[in-house]
Amino acid sequence: MTATKTATKTATKTATKTVNKGGRPHGSKDLIPRARRKEGGIRKTLKSLQGMEELAIANIKSSLEKDDIDKEVVATSKWLLTTLVSMSRAAIAEDSLNFETQVFRTEQKSKEKEDNIIRFSSKLVKYEDEDEDSE
Repeated sequence: MTATKTATKTATKTATKTVNKGGRPHGSKDLIPRARRKEGGIRKTLKSLQGMEELAIANIKSSLEKDDIDKEVVATSKWLLTTLVSMSRAAIAEDSLNFETQVFRTEQKSKEKEDNIIRFSSKLVKYEDEDEDSE
């Protein structure tokens, strides 16, 4: 590390410490456990396609400006933009399904805690002989 990088790192650390004196201590953010949300497969694909979105728009823009661009490049750029729309809708649907499933599961757990229904019991019942009752 060079001296300037070290100096900027220490300056940044000291600046972040002094910004909020009454708030959470520096470094305590790492101590708080967080529930991480799993990222779906559709989201991962969508992010990789979004990385290519600017290039696709630039290709289509240059094609509209009458620049000499290969037709396959323009067709691929169009495909990418239309796929982005459908992938974003699918990712939103997947996220909402996951959220609804999570809400359903938490409701079921709270119902189980509230009800405390005994679904199975192995209770022994005293057997009385019929001969004893008739006497």
